[in-house]
Amino acid sequence: TIILDGGDRGVEYNFGEDLGSLGDIVWLDENENGIQDIDEMGVSRVTVRLYSLGPDMMIGGGDDVLEATQVTNLLGAYLFEDLLGGDYYIEFDPTTFPDSRYLITTQNTTDTTDENDSDADQVTGLTSAINLANGEEDLRWDMGIYQPTDYPDYSSSLRECDDLPCHTISTDLYLGQSVSSDSTPTLGEMADSDDDDGISLNSKVQFTRGNTVNFPVSIYNNTGNVTHLRMWIDWNTDGDFEDAGEQVEDNTYPSTGAENIVFVSVIIPANATQTSALALRARLSTDDANSATPCGTGTCAVDGEIEDYLIQIDCPTEICPPVQLQIRSGNP
Repeated sequence: TIILDGGDRGVEYNFGEDLGSLGDIVWLDENENGIQDIDEMGVSRVTVRLYSLGPDMMIGGGDDVLEATQVTNLLGAYLFEDLLGGDYYIEFDPTTFPDSRYLITTQNTTDTTDENDSDADQVTGLTSAINLANGEEDLRWDMGIYQPTDYPDYSSSLRECDDLPCHTISTDLYLGQSVSSDSTPTLGEMADSDDDDGISLNSKVQFTRGNTVNFPVSIYNNTGNVTHLRMWIDWNTDGDFEDAGEQVEDNTYPSTGAENIVFVSVIIPANATQTSALALRARLSTDDANSATPCGTGTCAVDGEIEDYLIQIDCPTEICPPVQLQIRSGNP
């Protein structure tokens, strides 16, 4: 005899119904495309909860019942078994991600199948409602996570870094007002694929051979640690930042929890190239081991940002004569 008190569900009792299951995987979406690619690895130790919908049939409506909790295994897999048919939803707990900087990837991308997409809401970690039939095995409920990354956007046609520099994005450390995330590097000689805004190079900043120029840099540091700001300028336009005198800034700045405007002073070499634009690279990070050079180490710096700019050395008319235009009227 089975006696259920008011509010009891008795789902542990099987009266001949076929039991079903729900699963599947939490994975690291390294290219941030919302698709579980064949070479992307699972993420372990993420807490996953299974809820059954309450009478109001609303996710998070207050009458839902927590049915079971799982933790993903070494392959990132989880499985809820012995389930009666009914209406459920799954919660992936963002507080159990490997690091607080991980974010949930794009939900329900249309560029793949339901078995290979990410099903969790990017803010809450909740799936949509799941109607599980008696005896059904539904292994389609996945979630991808990623670490937002910042890459440079300048690359010379003459040469480029063997290892590209990169920074894992943190909301506690950046240049300017924000930092844009790059799923993959977008490089070019115009250095214009990112919304870089940390260095103010307006018309009042005049780069002239032999002179000293001062320009403001905006730093936000809420890490609780000292951060390092480094800059390089390719004075001879040979496509790298490795020649003598091309590192123009190497200073530390405290954590203030607010925007900090600092001024960088640069002496313009007497032989700086005047006939073409010069690349300027800035790196900000608390991770000295992986941000001390203009190129990469094979490992992204754990925080901060990288920004690229183009500057122009003022060119006298005897070297860069103005273009003469002759305008004719009528037919040639």
